[in-house]
Amino acid sequence: MVLISQPYRRRRKDRTASFVVSQFVYILCCLSICLVIIGYAIKSIFFQKRHYPSSTTISTVSNSSSSSSSSPYGSMSRYQEASYSFPCNLNSFGCIIRPPELTNDIRLDLEEIKQVLGENVALAYGDLNTAGLTLQGSDHSENQDRGIIVSPFVVPDRSNHKNENDDAWLHGSKHDFLIGIFDGHGTLGHVVSQYLQDHLYSRISMKLSTLDSWSETNIKHVLNETFVEIDGELPKKVGMDGGSTASIILRIGTKLFFANVGDSLSFLAKYDKKAGVATIVHQNRFDKPHFPEEKVRIESMGGKVFIPPHPMNSRVVAFNPVRKEMVSLGMSRSIGDWSHGKVGVIAEPIIHVMDILDESIFPTFSKDDVRNDTMGLFVVAGSDGLFDRRRPQYVAQQYSQCLFNNQIKCHPVVKTAELIDSAVPKVSKVYHDDITVMALRVIL
Repeated sequence: MVLISQPYRRRRKDRTASFVVSQFVYILCCLSICLVIIGYAIKSIFFQKRHYPSSTTISTVSNSSSSSSSSPYGSMSRYQEASYSFPCNLNSFGCIIRPPELTNDIRLDLEEIKQVLGENVALAYGDLNTAGLTLQGSDHSENQDRGIIVSPFVVPDRSNHKNENDDAWLHGSKHDFLIGIFDGHGTLGHVVSQYLQDHLYSRISMKLSTLDSWSETNIKHVLNETFVEIDGELPKKVGMDGGSTASIILRIGTKLFFANVGDSLSFLAKYDKKAGVATIVHQNRFDKPHFPEEKVRIESMGGKVFIPPHPMNSRVVAFNPVRKEMVSLGMSRSIGDWSHGKVGVIAEPIIHVMDILDESIFPTFSKDDVRNDTMGLFVVAGSDGLFDRRRPQYVAQQYSQCLFNNQIKCHPVVKTAELIDSAVPKVSKVYHDDITVMALRVIL
């Protein structure tokens, strides 16, 4: 039997304790390092400071749709010559902006933009020449407004016009655009406005690609046909229990085509830099049932028109079989609203055409004045959530200060947010509608 002395036992216990402590310290250090690495990773993902390029532009993104042989104008080579100051969502029909919801994250972006006014900041919803935002109504379950800016607006290559020197080919300018506002209403109004946002611009483009001649008459026919087709292809439940306005401006060459159904607003404005004044050149008509020609059509089809003391609040009353009740509609033309379509509410747009080089627009100025920013043109499209509270002239004047003057005082996207906020009641409990507004500078 071997006897182990007491001191030996103590030394062995001391070595064992030291080993355990050292292992514990080692594990603790490893955990600390891991936590530091994870912390840096989280910070880089969620708290990274936004970076905006200074006075730079982002070139058109190259992807499979833009480089394939089926792309518009061959391989989009004509459009790759242009650059865009916002991340361009490019597809076969052009560069797309869909106004996003004015969230707190976007407000943080705008606060940083205010610190670098005059610089070409890259945003997914605008730049120094383009802007678009939307805000959900105060008590709405979801935002029923939709909008779209397609700039440039591209028409797919047509096999019978392959020569770039062909006049018909030259209609496909990098300055062509489409801007549109779609304000849904009814239970499924958001479905209708979403369908318009997704399909109207591409349908128009495809129909234009089949034309032998891009005459004014043919383009007006394409617009009318597209509105009516989209109205007719809605699912039955959607068409019976939802509807939407549709107000667009399409630029082809030097001509602007205004097409509208409903009571949203699109307008063309000019800006005199010397006087510092913006003037509305043309705006679409609101389609209201009290107008004589609208009232006659509706009543001839068995509809009833209610005209209150303020005629612009006139309404068409019809029975809705989905809701099983009488429903009133505050417009004489719309996409959807099929129960009202049976009594004369139609989807055919009223179309107006203007030439932006018409001398009546710039009676005392030359084209050089326009190119030198002495005079300028821009378009605006918005829902009644804005224009019920702000006059079009006010909106035009506000935008003119940002789209011109080298943006040293304000940025178009920041101004868009400010206009939306100006239409929201200061008292939080007071109702406000969905609000959407977009602006685009017209380049000659």
